[in-house]
Amino acid sequence: MSNIYKETEVNQENTVNASILQHKVDKHETKLVKIETILERVAVNQDHMAESLASISTSISKQELLLEKLTNLEANTKDSINRIHKRIDDEITIRNEKIEVVNKAIIELDLARALSKYPKLATAFFIVAYLFTIKEFRDVVVGGQG
Repeated sequence: MSNIYKETEVNQENTVNASILQHKVDKHETKLVKIETILERVAVNQDHMAESLASISTSISKQELLLEKLTNLEANTKDSINRIHKRIDDEITIRNEKIEVVNKAIIELDLARALSKYPKLATAFFIVAYLFTIKEFRDVVVGGQG
């Protein structure tokens, strides 16, 4: 009986060991499933991060392009403003020259108007101017100098 008893005891021990071993295997399988789930989530998150980084990279490229366009626009605007200032300066110069011509014409018109308003004075002026072209008359009036 002692052999049977020992065999039964060994069988019971093996059954307990097998049960413990099965429990540990089940526990490890559960942990393995959890780890696989976590790894799948990490992979999905990495895909999302890669998509986000690609989107950020595209946005940065667009911002760089817009900054370049803005820089070109600023340079073009400065050039346009400089051209406008030059045209304004040229127009002011032309306007001042025209004003000067008009002022000279007004002075000439004032003389002509004065001469037409006072014809006797104009006649006397032209006669005296003519007489001053004669050397003898000029010498008498000025006192012999000349």
